Amino acid sequence: EECDQAGSAPSLLESLSVEELGAISDSWRTEMNQGLKLLRDRLTAIDQLPVGGHNDLCELSMMCATEPGSDGGSDVHIADIVHWSYLPSRMGRPCRMDVRFGQVMWPTAAIIKPRSYAGATVVHPALGGILRRSKEDTYLLSARMRRLLDMFKVAAGDRHSLAPTCHACKRDDTRDPIERCALCLCHWHASCCAALCRGPAAAAFGVDRDGD
Repeated sequence: EECDQAGSAPSLLESLSVEELGAISDSWRTEMNQGLKLLRDRLTAIDQLPVGGHNDLCELSMMCATEPGSDGGSDVHIADIVHWSYLPSRMGRPCRMDVRFGQVMWPTAAIIKPRSYAGATVVHPALGGILRRSKEDTYLLSARMRRLLDMFKVAAGDRHSLAPTCHACKRDDTRDPIERCALCLCHWHASCCAALCRGPAAAAFGVDRDGD
């Protein structure tokens, strides 16, 4: 259905060889499989760990909360690394983060007030890190957990990057809308997605127009 809605806009994919399409498909599958493994590992962690972990000092958690939209608009979904203020009632503060290095920083109490995460989605219950109420105290988020956070941020609505490049055609032409997939974290032109549904590209990516 999405293929039909995307239309028949021309795409560079239609001029590529089967080998070139296969290379794009292989790299996409690698990214997709990483995302799938993270989601499986996430479910295992939720099954085996309580929120905040087993330590006396609560570990950081990854949560996805829903907030009312501004001016009565649609609800907003936000993925955060949370430092727990009072875990029994799920009160916590979203941590600051240096996205360049994946460093999670203490949520300054004077600036970031506690909020309720009751009813929020648990993305990961216990990340292993503990912040000890110090501006200098930081926790380095692993590459895998940074990817998981990115996946949920994209799923929550943050689908754009400053300089997105289409995973298929390798171009950054934004005249054709570019969006980011929450599972593979790749960026795609609408026309390239449409091209994946027909001809040699469809075969390389395993798209079955007649199947389910």
